[in-house]
Amino acid sequence: MKKLLLMYHIILFSAILIHCEPANCQTQGEQEVKWAKELFANSYKPQQYKRYELPLHVKGDIYTYKDVAITVAPKPELRTFFDSGIFYPDIFQQSFKYEPPLQINKDTLAAWRKRNIELKEPATPYTQLGLSILHFEELQYPELAPTRKRFKMMVFYHLSANSTIYFLELTNNNATDKTNTLEFIKGASLTFFKQGWVQI
Repeated sequence: MKKLLLMYHIILFSAILIHCEPANCQTQGEQEVKWAKELFANSYKPQQYKRYELPLHVKGDIYTYKDVAITVAPKPELRTFFDSGIFYPDIFQQSFKYEPPLQINKDTLAAWRKRNIELKEPATPYTQLGLSILHFEELQYPELAPTRKRFKMMVFYHLSANSTIYFLELTNNNATDKTNTLEFIKGASLTFFKQGWVQI
Protein backbone atom coordinates (compact mmCIF):
# COMPACT_ATOMS: atom_id res chain seq x y z
CA MET A 1 0.00 0.00 0.00
CA LYS A 2 2.78 2.45 0.94
CA LYS A 3 4.54 1.75 -2.36
CA LEU A 4 1.38 2.46 -4.32
CA LEU A 5 0.83 5.69 -2.42
CA LEU A 6 4.30 6.98 -3.22
CA MET A 7 4.07 5.87 -6.86
CA TYR A 8 0.86 7.87 -7.13
CA HIS A 9 2.71 10.95 -5.81
CA ILE A 10 5.54 10.44 -8.34
CA ILE A 11 3.15 10.07 -11.28
CA LEU A 12 1.13 13.11 -10.19
CA PHE A 13 4.28 15.19 -9.76
CA SER A 14 5.44 14.27 -13.27
CA ALA A 15 2.11 15.35 -14.69
CA ILE A 16 2.30 18.67 -12.84
CA LEU A 17 5.73 19.47 -14.27
CA ILE A 18 4.34 19.43 -17.82
CA HIS A 19 1.03 21.05 -16.91
CA CYS A 20 2.25 24.64 -17.22
CA GLU A 21 3.51 25.61 -20.66
CA PRO A 22 5.36 28.96 -20.80
CA ALA A 23 2.91 30.43 -23.30
CA ASN A 24 -0.03 29.77 -21.01
CA CYS A 25 1.45 30.67 -17.62
CA GLN A 26 0.97 34.05 -15.97
CA THR A 27 2.15 34.89 -12.47
CA GLN A 28 2.48 32.03 -10.01
CA GLY A 29 -0.45 33.28 -7.98
CA GLU A 30 -2.73 33.62 -11.01
CA GLN A 31 -1.72 30.21 -12.29
CA GLU A 32 -2.41 28.57 -8.93
CA VAL A 33 -5.89 30.14 -8.77
CA LYS A 34 -6.56 28.75 -12.23
CA TRP A 35 -5.30 25.28 -11.29
CA ALA A 36 -7.38 25.26 -8.10
CA LYS A 37 -10.55 26.10 -10.03
CA GLU A 38 -9.75 23.39 -12.60
CA LEU A 39 -9.11 20.85 -9.83
CA PHE A 40 -12.50 21.42 -8.21
CA ALA A 41 -14.26 21.63 -11.58
CA ASN A 42 -12.77 18.36 -12.85
CA SER A 43 -12.34 16.29 -9.70
CA TYR A 44 -14.98 17.33 -7.21
CA LYS A 45 -17.22 14.60 -5.88
CA PRO A 46 -18.59 14.59 -2.32
CA GLN A 47 -16.49 12.45 0.03
CA GLN A 48 -17.00 11.30 3.60
CA TYR A 49 -14.44 11.21 6.40
CA LYS A 50 -15.00 10.47 10.08
CA ARG A 51 -13.56 12.64 12.81
CA TYR A 52 -10.57 11.48 14.83
CA GLU A 53 -11.98 9.56 17.80
CA LEU A 54 -8.89 8.94 19.95
CA PRO A 55 -7.56 11.45 22.52
CA LEU A 56 -5.38 14.18 21.00
CA HIS A 57 -1.77 14.44 22.18
CA VAL A 58 -0.66 18.04 21.76
CA LYS A 59 2.54 19.65 23.05
CA GLY A 60 3.18 23.18 21.80
CA ASP A 61 2.92 23.07 18.02
CA ILE A 62 3.27 19.26 17.82
CA TYR A 63 0.26 16.99 17.35
CA THR A 64 1.17 13.31 17.78
CA TYR A 65 -0.84 10.43 16.29
CA LYS A 66 0.58 6.96 16.96
CA ASP A 67 3.84 7.00 14.94
CA VAL A 68 3.27 10.31 13.10
CA ALA A 69 3.95 13.79 14.46
CA ILE A 70 2.58 16.89 12.76
CA THR A 71 3.86 20.40 13.35
CA VAL A 72 0.88 22.75 13.09
CA ALA A 73 1.32 26.49 12.61
CA PRO A 74 -0.28 28.65 15.34
CA LYS A 75 -3.07 29.91 13.12
CA PRO A 76 -6.54 29.81 14.76
CA GLU A 77 -8.34 28.32 11.75
CA LEU A 78 -5.71 25.62 11.29
CA ARG A 79 -5.58 24.76 15.00
CA THR A 80 -9.39 24.48 15.10
CA PHE A 81 -9.18 22.18 12.05
CA PHE A 82 -6.98 19.82 14.09
CA ASP A 83 -8.46 20.35 17.55
CA SER A 84 -11.91 19.44 16.22
CA GLY A 85 -10.57 16.10 14.97
CA ILE A 86 -11.51 16.89 11.38
CA PHE A 87 -8.01 16.25 10.10
CA TYR A 88 -5.46 13.58 11.10
CA PRO A 89 -2.71 11.65 9.24
CA ASP A 90 -4.92 8.75 8.08
CA ILE A 91 -6.85 11.21 5.90
CA PHE A 92 -3.97 11.13 3.42
CA GLN A 93 -4.36 7.38 2.94
CA GLN A 94 -8.16 7.35 3.11
CA SER A 95 -8.36 9.92 0.30
CA PHE A 96 -6.85 7.44 -2.17
CA LYS A 97 -10.03 5.36 -2.19
CA TYR A 98 -11.62 8.25 -4.09
CA GLU A 99 -8.89 8.25 -6.75
CA PRO A 100 -9.03 6.23 -9.99
CA PRO A 101 -6.89 3.05 -9.99
CA LEU A 102 -3.25 3.57 -10.89
CA GLN A 103 -2.15 2.34 -14.30
CA ILE A 104 1.29 0.81 -13.72
CA ASN A 105 3.24 -0.67 -16.62
CA LYS A 106 6.27 -2.96 -16.47
CA ASP A 107 8.78 -0.13 -17.07
CA THR A 108 7.38 1.90 -14.17
CA LEU A 109 7.46 -1.10 -11.85
CA ALA A 110 11.06 -1.93 -12.83
CA ALA A 111 12.16 1.65 -12.18
CA TRP A 112 10.43 1.58 -8.80
CA ARG A 113 12.20 -1.65 -7.77
CA LYS A 114 15.58 -0.26 -8.87
CA ARG A 115 14.96 2.88 -6.81
CA ASN A 116 14.15 0.83 -3.70
CA ILE A 117 17.36 -1.17 -4.09
CA GLU A 118 19.44 2.02 -4.43
CA LEU A 119 17.78 3.61 -1.38
CA LYS A 120 17.95 0.30 0.57
CA GLU A 121 14.56 1.11 2.06
CA PRO A 122 11.20 2.23 0.66
CA ALA A 123 10.21 5.86 0.96
CA THR A 124 6.76 6.70 2.33
CA PRO A 125 4.41 9.69 1.93
CA TYR A 126 5.07 10.57 5.55
CA THR A 127 7.60 9.17 7.99
CA GLN A 128 7.80 8.58 11.72
CA LEU A 129 9.57 11.93 11.99
CA GLY A 130 6.43 13.60 10.72
CA LEU A 131 5.44 16.54 8.61
CA SER A 132 4.60 20.21 8.96
CA ILE A 133 1.50 22.16 7.98
CA LEU A 134 2.32 25.85 8.00
CA HIS A 135 -0.24 27.41 5.66
CA PHE A 136 -4.03 27.13 5.66
CA GLU A 137 -6.04 29.49 3.48
CA GLU A 138 -9.72 29.83 2.70
CA LEU A 139 -10.49 30.03 -1.02
CA GLN A 140 -13.16 32.40 -2.25
CA TYR A 141 -16.04 30.70 -4.07
CA PRO A 142 -18.98 33.17 -3.96
CA GLU A 143 -21.22 30.69 -5.77
CA LEU A 144 -21.06 28.17 -2.90
CA ALA A 145 -23.83 27.93 -0.31
CA PRO A 146 -22.84 29.23 3.17
CA THR A 147 -22.82 25.60 4.37
CA ARG A 148 -19.68 24.86 2.30
CA LYS A 149 -16.18 26.34 2.40
CA ARG A 150 -13.04 25.41 0.47
CA PHE A 151 -9.44 25.68 1.66
CA LYS A 152 -5.86 25.29 0.48
CA MET A 153 -3.34 23.58 2.77
CA MET A 154 0.45 23.53 2.39
CA VAL A 155 2.24 20.42 3.67
CA PHE A 156 5.99 19.94 4.15
CA TYR A 157 7.09 16.30 4.31
CA HIS A 158 10.16 15.39 6.34
CA LEU A 159 13.41 15.81 4.36
CA SER A 160 11.55 17.32 1.39
CA ALA A 161 12.72 20.69 0.10
CA ASN A 162 9.35 21.48 -1.48
CA SER A 163 5.85 21.75 -0.09
CA THR A 164 2.82 19.87 -1.41
CA ILE A 165 -0.47 21.69 -1.90
CA TYR A 166 -3.74 20.01 -0.90
CA PHE A 167 -7.29 21.20 -1.42
CA LEU A 168 -10.26 20.43 0.76
CA GLU A 169 -13.88 21.25 1.34
CA LEU A 170 -15.65 21.49 4.68
CA THR A 171 -19.42 21.24 5.06
CA ASN A 172 -21.39 22.59 8.02
CA ASN A 173 -25.11 22.07 7.48
CA ASN A 174 -25.96 24.44 10.34
CA ALA A 175 -23.92 27.36 9.02
CA THR A 176 -25.39 30.58 7.64
CA ASP A 177 -23.84 33.57 5.90
CA LYS A 178 -23.31 35.07 9.38
CA THR A 179 -21.27 32.13 10.75
CA ASN A 180 -17.63 33.09 11.22
CA THR A 181 -14.87 30.79 9.98
CA LEU A 182 -13.85 29.40 13.38
CA GLU A 183 -17.41 28.47 14.31
CA PHE A 184 -17.93 27.05 10.85
CA ILE A 185 -14.92 24.74 11.18
CA LYS A 186 -15.89 23.56 14.67
CA GLY A 187 -19.22 22.23 13.38
CA ALA A 188 -17.99 21.03 9.98
CA SER A 189 -17.10 17.69 8.43
CA LEU A 190 -14.50 17.01 5.75
CA THR A 191 -16.32 16.36 2.46
CA PHE A 192 -13.47 16.64 -0.06
CA PHE A 193 -9.69 16.22 0.12
CA LYS A 194 -7.27 16.00 -2.79
CA GLN A 195 -3.60 16.58 -3.54
CA GLY A 196 -2.98 19.44 -5.93
CA TRP A 197 0.67 19.90 -6.86
CA VAL A 198 4.20 20.15 -5.53
CA GLN A 199 5.32 23.74 -4.94
CA ILE A 200 8.58 24.23 -6.83
